[in-house]
Amino acid sequence: MSDDNLIVLDATSNRYLPQALDEIATLGCRFPRMVLITQTAFLEPKICEQLYKFPVSSTIALPANGDGSIPDMHLPFVLNIVGEEFSACVENGIQ
Repeated sequence: MSDDNLIVLDATSNRYLPQALDEIATLGCRFPRMVLITQTAFLEPKICEQLYKFPVSSTIALPANGDGSIPDMHLPFVLNIVGEEFSACVENGIQ
């Protein structure tokens, strides 16, 4: 499994959500392993229908805060933490 493609799609911001949907449509037909990072606030049925039109291996849903989605200003910090966890998993051989 170490020779296959792992694609991480960022759908954490309203600004980039349409681009992520386009990438899922483009890449999803090739059946790679895809990890989707999104926010719990975005997982409403209408958006989920588009996000999961093609197979997604795993979803990382960032928790909602009191006002709903995480503000765009805070997303780089949150995604940095997620990236560090990805690195730790790769370093420790966790899949």
